[in-house]
Amino acid sequence: MTFFNPSSQTTAKSVRNVAACPVPPEAVLHQDGPALVAAALALMHAAPAQTLRGRHVAVLAESGVAGVDGVDSWIEAFSNAACALGAVVVHIQPGSLLLATPRAQRQTAHALGRLYAALACAGLEPAAQGALQRWSGVPVFGSLAAAAHPSWALAAELAARERALLPAALRPQPAPPLHEHHRYIMQAWLAHCVMSV
Repeated sequence: MTFFNPSSQTTAKSVRNVAACPVPPEAVLHQDGPALVAAALALMHAAPAQTLRGRHVAVLAESGVAGVDGVDSWIEAFSNAACALGAVVVHIQPGSLLLATPRAQRQTAHALGRLYAALACAGLEPAAQGALQRWSGVPVFGSLAAAAHPSWALAAELAARERALLPAALRPQPAPPLHEHHRYIMQAWLAHCVMSV
């Protein structure tokens, strides 16, 4: 795991003014769901796309966060999806960041936005996650550990579309779990959000 405290290397004078991400990732799921499913379907049947080659993505989460179910599996799933797109994934313990005050949150968000193309969060305080969304200027993904996250509904839609493309005799019985489909939805979602900033 890689740990980094960007706030320790950033002063108020060195922080540039970064515009907020135009559309939060969660809103993209609702607005562009059909397009994400189509993109994920294309990813499933094409050579691996290195859309994010050379970009860095940070995962801000502590293993076994109290009250956040499945955080370890979410970290692994999100990391694998980003790596499949060619991104370099860095894991940051939220406790190593300076997020105690609004000013520190803003400075940390600016620093993270300069270093990473996207941030993924689990178990952060809502105020801290909101500050990252507002000031980092990059997509900030949150709440992905929840089993009821809307990305799972898109994974089910992707599975149904893929199944419909197969002749009846070749359709697996019963339908396989959605984890693989969810990974492709996460790849399409991450690529869309990062490339549209």
